[in-house]
This record gives sequence, structure tokens and C-alpha cells, in this order.
Amino acid sequence: MNKKICIIGGGPAGIATAFQLKRSGFDPIIFEKGNVGGLVVNANLIENYPGFLNGISGIDFVEILKKTVEKYKLDIRYENVINVNYKNKIFKVETNKKKYEFNILIVASGTIPEHLMALEKKYPEEIFYNVQELFKYKSKKIAIIGSGDVAFDYALNLSKKNEIYILNRGTDTKCLPLLFERVMKNKKIHYFKNAEINVNSKKFIEIENNGNRQGLDIDFILCAIGRKQNLGFLKNISKEKRQEFMKNQRLFFVGDVKNDIFRQLSIAVGDGIKTAMFIRKLYGDKE
Repeated sequence: MNKKICIIGGGPAGIATAFQLKRSGFDPIIFEKGNVGGLVVNANLIENYPGFLNGISGIDFVEILKKTVEKYKLDIRYENVINVNYKNKIFKVETNKKKYEFNILIVASGTIPEHLMALEKKYPEEIFYNVQELFKYKSKKIAIIGSGDVAFDYALNLSKKNEIYILNRGTDTKCLPLLFERVMKNKKIHYFKNAEINVNSKKFIEIENNGNRQGLDIDFILCAIGRKQNLGFLKNISKEKRQEFMKNQRLFFVGDVKNDIFRQLSIAVGDGIKTAMFIRKLYGDKE
């Protein structure tokens, strides 16, 4: 039980790992650079998590996570992990505040958005990648670029107080049919396919929709075009070394950071519980 365990990320995967470890007699430290819950707070409605028959909003689910943190007295440090090194069988973790040493490293850092640099260069103040930053606005015209579950879920969320334009750069949607149906029924959401965005337009944003050019004088752009692993803090540990540490059962990845397109709340929580149980089996009875 003397193993010092670090968890990077205070989202559902990190919290699940931590409270299961705490139940097993360990006392892990969680590093979270923002707020407990991670990206789940952005969800308009979580409908595929057992136990919530009518679904639950991301905001309400985060409140449950916070209560879990309080109940298990989890040790959360609100610090940004900027670098991790490994020497003499010890992970040396450096945050924006201090340095730590651990025997076991659990990475639950989630993902970061893919950026549209051309739009970002032209509209540095108007382009966003995190829907939560737009929750404070109302009566605005917001364009969402994307065609997957995230884009459509963001549209439904933001349409409660704003006028929304979904810009699909192709013809096919990648979202669930039920999300598409809800968007099509929502009079405050306008959907465009084959939308080519002209960043040189004199208007705020101009799209070409099936051969017809149309200008949209909107207030903000929200990009939801994909996400990638948030692993910048592991830049000094090669992929080969990471594989070695995983094989030696000192490094673990849980949740969205390892699940590619299968980024679901239930999967992330399951990953955390399973990883904690595995660590308990490996080290629980060892000094």
C-alpha cells in the first residue's frame, strides 16, 4: 500500500480510478489544471449512462463527481502538469507549482481539439474550441463547424439561448440519427452541408452551400472537427519507453486519452475502475 500513485486528469476516468483506489487502501494524488469533470460538463444530455432513465446534463453529472470527491476525500491538486520524466524507477512530475515523485503514473488527461489555423488567424477573438466558454452568451449567432455527435450536441445546448448554424464541410453526418432528428426539429438551428468556408470574404463568414454563396454575419465560430490525445507533458518520454513502462505495469492510460473515437462516459469510468482493480491486484498486498 506504500506505492505513490499519480493520476493526471480529474475527469470521469481520473475520478473513477481515484475513488476505486481509495476504496482499496491507496491514497492517489490527482492533478487537474481546470475543473473536476473535464469535458463532460459540455454535454447537453447524457443518455447512455445506466441509472439515469431520463438522461442527465453534463453540468449535473459534474456535481455528482464533486460529491464523489468529497465523500472519498480525494486528494486533488489544481495544478497543470507540464513535464514528466522517468529516472531510477521513479516518475518525476513537474507542475506549474512544484515537483513530485511517484512509483505509478496513471494518465487520464483526455483530449484536446484539432484547430483550424486559417480561421483562427483571421478571427482570433471570435473562434472557440470549448463550448463552455460560450454558455454565458445569449441572443448571439453562432456557427458550429463539424458533423459529428459533438457538433450536434453543442448545437442543441447553445440553441437554448442563441441562433445556431451547423456547417458540415461534407455531405454525410457522423452523428447519431436521434441527434440529427432533434436538430432538424429545432427552429433555432440551421444546418448546411457541403459548406465551404471562405476566409477571404468581406463578410464575417461566407459559405458556399451546394453552389450557392451565402454570407453569414455571425458573432462566434465554434470548431468541433475532431480531437487528439492530450499528451504534451510526456514529450520527454518516447513512445517506445511508454510501451516499456506499460508492459512493466508502471504506466497506465485510462479514458478518452486512449479510446480514439470511442469517447463515452461509461467507457471512461469503466476504464478507471478496471485499472484501479488491476493495480490493487498487483500491489495491494505488497509493501
